Amino acid sequence: MNNWQKVINVSLAVIVTLLIYQNQQLKHELDIVKIYQSDDSEALLQLEVVKAGLIDLEDRHVKAMENLNQWQLVLSDELSERARNTENININAENAKLLFADRDRLIESSNLQKDYINDINKRLSGLVDVMSKMYR
Repeated sequence: MNNWQKVINVSLAVIVTLLIYQNQQLKHELDIVKIYQSDDSEALLQLEVVKAGLIDLEDRHVKAMENLNQWQLVLSDELSERARNTENININAENAKLLFADRDRLIESSNLQKDYINDINKRLSGLVDVMSKMYR
């Protein structure tokens, strides 16, 4: 697992834990309100506040999950791009090795041809010397 994935997972775990904790606190407050529930308008107001808090908490949870999913997609795309770049670099390195191997082979062949031509030139020079001595 890569570092970015670990960061995402840890962040997600922290957010979910905090949301669960907050949700439990709001449920506890709701339970207290239910225990002391009466026809009193103040108790009904508190209940509405708690309900609004739960709805707000759920909205924030949904938005946080959407943001985490979007970041996960972005990071996944980035990691895929890096993997493709690494593969391309490796392919280019192999191609360079092949080109250098061909170059080295051609240089070696050229050196052999040069030696062969030099040998022929020496023989021709020797033959010219022998012929020039013969016809003097």
